[in-house]
Amino acid sequence: MQLSRALEIFQLGSLDGYTADDLNQKYKELAKTKHPDRNGSDKEFAELREAYLLLVSEVDKLSPNSTAIKQLSKEEILDRYHHDTRYLQLKIDNLQELFSLKLTF
Repeated sequence: MQLSRALEIFQLGSLDGYTADDLNQKYKELAKTKHPDRNGSDKEFAELREAYLLLVSEVDKLSPNSTAIKQLSKEEILDRYHHDTRYLQLKIDNLQELFSLKLTF
């Protein structure tokens, strides 16, 4: 889906001044009329959902304050990093065992 189509579905001229929270609120309002359970069509609702995901990703790219990593505390970031590295080490260990390799990083 193109950005222009997503803006049209959300009845917006541009993303200037909008946050992910604003788009979420607008999505909920539009979903009330486009959801299949509310006499909308499956196609309309799927299109709305795709437009929402595109617009939120665009807003995140444009706004440095709305990225998910900025909302995490330092401890949460470190915990995720350590979890990922432990998972990666487990995968390396499994590969070494499977192929009898010695990989070092």
